[in-house]
Amino acid sequence: MTGGRRRAPSVSRIRRPVEPWSVPFALINGSAVGLVPILLPIAAARYGIGHVGLVMGAFYLGAIGAPVVGILADRYRAHRLLAAACAAVSAVSMWLFPLAGPPLQPLLALANGAGFAGAVTVANLLIVERRPRPEWNQRLGWLETVLSLGQGASLFLAAWLSGLGTREGLLIAAVVPGAAVPLSLLLVPRMAGRTAATRPEAAVPAARAAVPAGQPGP
Repeated sequence: MTGGRRRAPSVSRIRRPVEPWSVPFALINGSAVGLVPILLPIAAARYGIGHVGLVMGAFYLGAIGAPVVGILADRYRAHRLLAAACAAVSAVSMWLFPLAGPPLQPLLALANGAGFAGAVTVANLLIVERRPRPEWNQRLGWLETVLSLGQGASLFLAAWLSGLGTREGLLIAAVVPGAAVPLSLLLVPRMAGRTAATRPEAAVPAARAAVPAGQPGP
């Protein structure tokens, strides 16, 4: 036997850290944090500055959609359909926004925010529930990078769309989350059930197998 402490294994570079399914989530994220904060206030301003605050407040309150989508994803394992549904809600609410009156615009903004929050929740669950824990930090970091790229590209797009008419700008902007609907159905993996790595009860046998012979298990 050799003396000295055993060197801790270094963190290995994971294979394909950027998943193909991150593309539709980048589009939804870009729509919500790149297009919405610029284009929705322009459309809402014709009803007064106070109405702009009401609309944007409703949009951020849409974060309450995150736990709802998380519960549905955990219960029905329908991550693909939920991602497509969140993208559709974001696209439709943006498309209808310039056509709606003051009473409906905050509701549409709330729906848009809920679609965004739900989509980001699904994106994180796809990593946590499908990949081993040692890969989470790297994969979540790359996911955040892809989402930020979507935001940056959407901000450039918003700079151009803001110069168009309010209705035309938002109708074109709705194409961004709308494109995420078919991409979600094509790229998001199907989640038929929990894998052995994600079942809580799987941790106990694994821990017992790691205990050397002659020592009591956990």
